Amino acid sequence: MKRMLPWLVVTFLTVPAAISQQPVPEEIENPAITQLGKLPPRGNSWSYPSLESAEDSIDGESPWVKSLNGDWKFCWSPRPEQRPLKFFEQDFDTSKWAQIPVPSTWEREGYGTPLYVNIKYPFHVDPPRVMGEPDESFTSFHERNPVGSYVREFDLPEDWKGMRIVLHFGGVRSAMFLWVNGKKVGYSQGSRLPAEFDVTEFVHGGANRLAVEVYKFSDASYIEDQDFWRLSGIYRDVFLAAMPADGLWDAYVQPEVDLATGAGSVTLHTTPMPVAVAKGAKPQVELTLLDRKGNEVGSGADRIEVNDVDLWYPEQPWRYTAIVKVRSNGKIGQVFRLPVGFRKLEVSGPELLLNGKPLKIRGVNRHEFDPETGYVMTADLMRRDLELMKQANINFVRTAHYPNAPQWYSLCDELGMLVMDEANVESHGLSYHKRVLPGDQPDWSAAVVERMKRMVVRDRQHPSVVMWSLGNEAGYGTSFLAMSDMCRSNDPEQRLIQYADMNLAGDVDSQTYPDLEWLKQHVQGAAKRKGERGKISSQEQHGPYPSGRPFVMNEYAHAMGNSIGNFADYWDLIHSEPILSGGFIWDWVDQALYRDRTDPTQGFVYGGDFGDIPNDTNFCVNGVIGADREPHPHYFEVQKVYQPVHFDGARLTDGILLLTNRYSALDLSECQLCYEIQSDGERVEQGHLPAVVVPPHSSKPIDVSAVSAIVEKYALGNQEVMVTFKLKLIEDALWAKLGHVVAWEQFPWPHEDILQAPLPLGDATAKQTESGIRVEGEGFSVRISASTGLPDSYVMNGQELLVQPMRWNFWRALTDNDDGWKVGEKMRAWQDAGSAAVVKSIKLTENKDDRPVINVVVMLPNPKTRISIQHTVAAEGRLKTTIGFEVLSEPWKPDLPRLGIQFAIPRTFGRVAWYGRGPHENYWDRKTSAPIGRYESTVAKWVTPYVHPQENGNRCDVRWLRLTNERGIGLHVDAPTDSPLSVSAWPYTMDDLVNAKHNTELPERDFITVNLDHLQMGVGGDNSWGLPVNEPYRIKTDRSYQWSFTLVPVRP
Repeated sequence: MKRMLPWLVVTFLTVPAAISQQPVPEEIENPAITQLGKLPPRGNSWSYPSLESAEDSIDGESPWVKSLNGDWKFCWSPRPEQRPLKFFEQDFDTSKWAQIPVPSTWEREGYGTPLYVNIKYPFHVDPPRVMGEPDESFTSFHERNPVGSYVREFDLPEDWKGMRIVLHFGGVRSAMFLWVNGKKVGYSQGSRLPAEFDVTEFVHGGANRLAVEVYKFSDASYIEDQDFWRLSGIYRDVFLAAMPADGLWDAYVQPEVDLATGAGSVTLHTTPMPVAVAKGAKPQVELTLLDRKGNEVGSGADRIEVNDVDLWYPEQPWRYTAIVKVRSNGKIGQVFRLPVGFRKLEVSGPELLLNGKPLKIRGVNRHEFDPETGYVMTADLMRRDLELMKQANINFVRTAHYPNAPQWYSLCDELGMLVMDEANVESHGLSYHKRVLPGDQPDWSAAVVERMKRMVVRDRQHPSVVMWSLGNEAGYGTSFLAMSDMCRSNDPEQRLIQYADMNLAGDVDSQTYPDLEWLKQHVQGAAKRKGERGKISSQEQHGPYPSGRPFVMNEYAHAMGNSIGNFADYWDLIHSEPILSGGFIWDWVDQALYRDRTDPTQGFVYGGDFGDIPNDTNFCVNGVIGADREPHPHYFEVQKVYQPVHFDGARLTDGILLLTNRYSALDLSECQLCYEIQSDGERVEQGHLPAVVVPPHSSKPIDVSAVSAIVEKYALGNQEVMVTFKLKLIEDALWAKLGHVVAWEQFPWPHEDILQAPLPLGDATAKQTESGIRVEGEGFSVRISASTGLPDSYVMNGQELLVQPMRWNFWRALTDNDDGWKVGEKMRAWQDAGSAAVVKSIKLTENKDDRPVINVVVMLPNPKTRISIQHTVAAEGRLKTTIGFEVLSEPWKPDLPRLGIQFAIPRTFGRVAWYGRGPHENYWDRKTSAPIGRYESTVAKWVTPYVHPQENGNRCDVRWLRLTNERGIGLHVDAPTDSPLSVSAWPYTMDDLVNAKHNTELPERDFITVNLDHLQMGVGGDNSWGLPVNEPYRIKTDRSYQWSFTLVPVRP
């Protein structure tokens, strides 16, 4: 048995009670004092009084744990000098104080101002001091350093007599003092890890009084400068725990596995209670290991050998259970029940290997966030996050940027999610890519090393934790080398270490937000290492280059607003290069608070909406999912691109489908291979194939000739035929139901050119006037404007279909990414170019079928552009329009955001049907996840309610679109199969999108805005502050464009 003695036994001793008369106590602004009276770190599992109670436990509940969650007495003070100094005394009257729930953040309970800022410190910067006078505009000018004073009473269970009593605070931000029954117990910083105190000498029978004083800011705030809402309070669980005085303070069971033989072992490490150490007592322990079915594998004093171990994988999270029995006088007096997982993440040359097999990190960064409470996470919400992650084929999560609630790790163990556990260390506002703080400074170094140790000891038992992170964007220096050393000395499993600001301190190379070109250069060993805003790195940060180590993007694919473009391109490259190990999307969930926490219908808010200064507005709104856990459209792109199976249809016409299984442990025989065949978007056949056996990390050709034969039958006509293959779960999983699709691919069947139906014959008369050319026929009329060359009236059976005339549109409501790379400046010439259009000629002729044909030439003055249009009018009011577009300016030719036409139709035409990509929103560089098919929706559901309004709702590759009212009256748009449209429809205008700051501010107009585009630029997302939309998804002006569409009035 390996014993780990407490690093400081004196932390159990009492701290003399003293009341500071200064604005803040000394500890608040002294980096050398991070804790007083605080217990050493321990694991997340608490002990039980008996084997039976351990076996009967649900979610780790123990008779030796008593929750103190609930309503506490509370007093909020905006400045420290206004706090109630003696509130902890036994006779202090709190009867007039308010009550506050614990856990909670006090800002979300109505006390003080929620404040969101990314990098800038929200107080006067003067390390380690936080009480200096800030700018008068700052929220902290008046709320200089708010203090929350908490009081509650509790009784001890009668059967806890003779036990050591530990008081546990799961998370308190940012610093806290503790009193019990009027006596000062201790002090703690480190807001994302537990603060635990031995209060045995402070408690007594009957009612006990607990008092806690919490400060919003402290010197610790300098190393907690993460990109998130700056909230405060006791936001994680508070409870009492009883511990036998002669028992164990902590137990850790270390798994080891020999991947070559499949043999494993577990070794017990124990830390005795300090009282037992002081008395020279040696607790007697016994270790038992149970397999995943609860059968005993073996037992011993401190080590057990295991044959043929079941390995833990994300898709097969097979766990063992270690039972540690502590005996006193021959009787069991204490029991630990610990999760054990045999797995190994290691570096092998340029690759990451999980259990000896190559691993690609399909990862995401995750903040702990709830739109109602802020930091307070429930078990249900955490489980929901994991279910959505697993369904999106995510296999790895980074706890950005701090240790998470203990329940998170247990759920990751259970459901199968790899975890990079990150230390609560970030000093971005001072130190990013600099050697400043903690840098090489001894006091700050001691503080961050302590944080690292406490995190490692707390979380090392969890099978899901396979990698550590030293923090985020805190610069470099000897502090990080010391953190790395502390990590290795407290982690017998020697997990890998990552830190992007100083790769030298870790085991892998990492960098934030590399674009594709940089990655291609890096593969060749020819890239320049740099920060996310271009700052060049140094060798003392990262060591010699190239290192040949695996490369991990600790942040990439910035998911702010309408984003995650060219995601598939990243992964085409990642799969092709062993040294590219994948990465973690930024980030999982929008950090958008409910405006009114009691009424979600009032919408979401972001930085500045509470009058908080400084702030970074909506830069906190960058999730793959919304704060309410509703997936954004780009969630589905992540799900598709991250899918662990590749379908190769190169030989599909020969009846062969090549499947590549990228799972680490799952054979594809555990899924059902299904198919769907569609003709012109309509499903005509579906079925499933016999079970396919494709082992992990292998490829296999599958005989699908039966499907191919069916497809051929439909491909004989003038139809567009497609076949889609899907792999579905054949039974319920912990994270999804039977039938959930884990991977799919759609293949177009080869065909001759699909001919559009000819325009119908019929009479139509045309007349040219100064205002344009009007064409009339039976039940319809259409007028082509002499001002724009486009229809400005389209009447069917007496009803005007165009509430607003068609107009040229080369602009879009800028996305967050567009703002970041300054599209508003770089492409501004196109913003009003459509309104400056000048018709140079408009001529009426007839074609060979005697149909009216209108030829128009339109010029745009700046940039100088020629647009040629031909309108052909046919019976039934059909209007075929063919457009040619060419920019003539030399040499100045800014790219276009959009190339198309915009108009408005009656509000009643709110029913949508289309044949194209769907069902969710998709764009040129984000459509991999949107299969082509026929879909139906409504305009109200077609739009995407981004928290910060912007371009939304587009569907690509649309062959036809129909917008109708409830009676079936409306407008149909056809496009050639080989030149489909991008379309969208909104219940508001583009100007509304531009002017609104929140989705709830968007009006509902009495018309519908329709966009018919030949092309729209992609959305990008390599980052949101400078990197552009990738070149293949830009509308370049060094070439000409031609497209067509046909308008058809729809009658019931």
